[in-house]
Amino acid sequence: MNTNTIYKINPMKTKLLLCFLAVLSFVSLSAQNLTVSGTVTEKDSGQPVIGASIIVKGSTIGTTTNSDGTFTLSRVPKGSTLEFSSIGYKTVEVAVEGRSVINVTLDVDTQLLDEIVVIGYGTAKSKDLTGAIATVKSDALVSTPVSSPMGALQGKVPGVQIVNTGEPGASPTVRVRGLGSFDSSYQGPLYVVDGMFFDNIDFLDNNNIESLTVLKDASAAAIYGVRAANGVILVTTKNGIKGETHITYDGYTGFQRANHLLKMANSAEYSELMKEYGDLTNVNASIAKWGGSNGVPSTDTDWYSELIGTGFTTSHSVNVTGSGDKTSYLLGVSYYDQNGIMKTPSSFKRFNILSKGDYTPFDWLKLGANITVSNGHQVVGNNTAFRDAFIMPSIVPVYDKNNADATPTKFASPGDAGFANGYFGNPVARATYFDSKNNSLRVLPSLYADLSFIPNKLKYHFGLSQEYELMNSTVFNPMFVVYTMQSNKQNSLTKTSNYYYNTIIDNTLTYTDSFGKNNITAMIGQSSRMENYRMMQGTAQNIIGAGESQYMYVNLGDADTRLASDNGYSYRGLSFFGRVSYDYDGKYLVSATFRRDGTSKYQEHWGNFPSIGLGWVISKEDFMKNQKVFDFLKIRASWGLLGNDKEPASDGFAGTDANWYTAMNNTLYPGFTIKNTFSWLKWEKVNEYNVGISFSSLQGRLTGDIDYYNRLTTNAVVTNTIPITMETVLANSGSIRNQGFEFQLNWADKVGDLGYSIGLTATTLKNNVVSIQQDVNYILTGTAENRTIMAVGQPMNSFYGYKVAGVYASQAEVDADPIAVANGYKPGYLKYVDMDGDKALTDKDRTYLGSPYPKLTYGGNIALTWRKFDFGMNFYGVSGVSVANSKNGFRNYASVMNFTKNFYSNHWTTSNTTSTNPSVEGLMKASNGQINGYFVQDASYFQLQNIQFGYTFDKLFGVLKTRIYLSAAQPLSIFKYEGFNPEIPSGLDTETYPMAATYSIGANITF
Repeated sequence: MNTNTIYKINPMKTKLLLCFLAVLSFVSLSAQNLTVSGTVTEKDSGQPVIGASIIVKGSTIGTTTNSDGTFTLSRVPKGSTLEFSSIGYKTVEVAVEGRSVINVTLDVDTQLLDEIVVIGYGTAKSKDLTGAIATVKSDALVSTPVSSPMGALQGKVPGVQIVNTGEPGASPTVRVRGLGSFDSSYQGPLYVVDGMFFDNIDFLDNNNIESLTVLKDASAAAIYGVRAANGVILVTTKNGIKGETHITYDGYTGFQRANHLLKMANSAEYSELMKEYGDLTNVNASIAKWGGSNGVPSTDTDWYSELIGTGFTTSHSVNVTGSGDKTSYLLGVSYYDQNGIMKTPSSFKRFNILSKGDYTPFDWLKLGANITVSNGHQVVGNNTAFRDAFIMPSIVPVYDKNNADATPTKFASPGDAGFANGYFGNPVARATYFDSKNNSLRVLPSLYADLSFIPNKLKYHFGLSQEYELMNSTVFNPMFVVYTMQSNKQNSLTKTSNYYYNTIIDNTLTYTDSFGKNNITAMIGQSSRMENYRMMQGTAQNIIGAGESQYMYVNLGDADTRLASDNGYSYRGLSFFGRVSYDYDGKYLVSATFRRDGTSKYQEHWGNFPSIGLGWVISKEDFMKNQKVFDFLKIRASWGLLGNDKEPASDGFAGTDANWYTAMNNTLYPGFTIKNTFSWLKWEKVNEYNVGISFSSLQGRLTGDIDYYNRLTTNAVVTNTIPITMETVLANSGSIRNQGFEFQLNWADKVGDLGYSIGLTATTLKNNVVSIQQDVNYILTGTAENRTIMAVGQPMNSFYGYKVAGVYASQAEVDADPIAVANGYKPGYLKYVDMDGDKALTDKDRTYLGSPYPKLTYGGNIALTWRKFDFGMNFYGVSGVSVANSKNGFRNYASVMNFTKNFYSNHWTTSNTTSTNPSVEGLMKASNGQINGYFVQDASYFQLQNIQFGYTFDKLFGVLKTRIYLSAAQPLSIFKYEGFNPEIPSGLDTETYPMAATYSIGANITF
């Protein structure tokens, strides 16, 4: 028998029951959670810590302190732990343990001020520095996917200007606080890599670098004496880490696309412009050869698109670090590969090995050895093809199967369209018929020993550093014909071998001690160096094998065309140096250095290079104790004398010139002449003083440095011309001044799980020539559209020519100007400024049109972290800089060359009389073999250097740490300059390689 019982539930009672349960649950939860309040103060001063972060550890529950350091935080579990943190203070964790009031004091975190900085033959704490020194860590370098460490440094250090190039394997131009030599080959800084001297560090992989330290002012750099005039950059490679063995992988792969491809007139636009000019010879020739209609050729070639494609880049680095009881070690392997954006071969590959080991057999003895091996291979593209692409109109095709003269490839002939001089070349043929390769091998072994005679007081250091470098270059010019003016009837081969062998031996003795509040560090040292260079070069023509790699030997050329040459040098140097650093109670600072350098390079063998730096930590004074603005405030002042021995060695005796021939019986005979002069050189000297402020504020959130520098180079090497004989000789007769301000500000903070930082740098530069030689106030350099001038009172390499005031808008304006009437100018012609007011255009009207060196450079970075996510962005810019767009000047020799799209869209016509561009005829006349203001353009720019977004996984597939990121390097550049790229070291744009944006995906993995 089944019994069914039916229960009826009253809806109203159900609602009351649910409400009761909800209230009960809330009361229960409220009984387990607390509202905690309290105050956060600074331990030493008792002042409130504003904006301190308080979070429940392991949760998202958090708050920050207000203006009086108090806080209130609800929903705090009774058994939880609160984490108190603030930028500039040590983090504190406090167990709640059921308390509703928790007051906390925070200790100032002096880690930033106590950071150890490499200063040359030693180290110092950041707070004790009296000179202008900047350090960049590895993380900041590897965030930008470039081949060169200095390329990655752009915008990160005030006072350091870096001009990058998009060409694979090309070195960036680096200038520290301006230019101190008239010749650019003397201007680069000294690089010290683990004790060894270098002129560039392109061979290093960014992932092998621990830090870069830039010694900018004379007091910081004087310890390197005669090598330090252009700044010193100390490179510390990574070392083994104490602890368990770890394997780290850092790598990325991506593609590159050219930015800012210059748009040129197409065939229809070119035809229209030439019709305006009244010369359709070339247009009609193109139509007759390759077809067309309505007066427009059917051929329409975008030469830049034919030359430029997509490049690819990849980088991989693996480091193994670990240690034993008495040892530590690092083994690193890295590979970098960049295929350029040119469709013809243009690439750079580098393979590096770094091995370092330390052994401490006794407490008083530490031994170490390391070796770096770098193997590079560069395929050089022919940048002249970019010049050709600017000149060559689009009415010529790339290929023409009917070009009977063309060999081995049927490239189209510019001559068939009437372009019949050497300035018109088929750009793709120019890029194709070019074969240039560089191979390099560098081996850098070094040894050191540290002996502690008195623990923590007296230490002796011995260092032996060596460099072996072998660089082989091969340039093969194949036999080809495009047309008469673009051909090579005989192939040729040039092979060059360069061998460098350098050794540096250092011995230093350092004493450190404290007496009450007196602290002193004294160091004396001795260094000897040997520099050796040998070069061997061979050339020949008509090489058998037509360029195949197995036949690339000079001996396979015609015997009567083979030439050989060699060269080399051997220099020796001996130096004695010392440094004393003293501070009283960390408040009053003094640092003095002295170096005496001896060299075999000049007749005057010895030079002395002193420096002194003073510092006053004002924030430690009693009258500063109650102020709330600065946590740390230091005033610095320094002076020093530096030397530059990059200039050529003295001749020492009258030489000979072998490049002379004389004719006898209708036959040329080689000979030589004996020079009547010889150089007696000594090193250039830099006399510099620097004043600066270093500060930290708002509990360490805001830090900064402000510096003023004034550098005077004397004994600058100038090429002097001897009257009557017109012979030239180098002499130390010039002087140059560089001065300006440097600013660096950094803000860092954390709000809950969100950490953020902002950094800004800025540098001003005023560069001018002070003197050249007796009774000489200027030197003209370059020619025609590449004319620059070195003039007293003006920036070096200033552009010098006629200033342009606009364009003659009408015939009435022409008639009203005596200069226009005298020269037969027409409406649409450029209007030149009569500088001397004599109503005639003469050489006296030429003036200074700008400088290729920026008056202002600036940079910045933004970084965000939230839980496992991170975001970073860098930017860089320059202002007050000009570039001579010398490509336009080729119209003087190739008047019917192509036009830019901008010119076509906005040039003077009878219906567009307000244009700042001249008419077609006016442009033809503008290129008169003289540089003018129309061709000198503003090259200021803003560049977004890098954007990176990443996410970090912990214990992913058993891996200790994995970070995956996306990166875009140089995705945005903003400038008005009419070219690929305003970053041009010389300021003369004739055939610049385009800058490319790199889009990549990468990973950082720690095992």
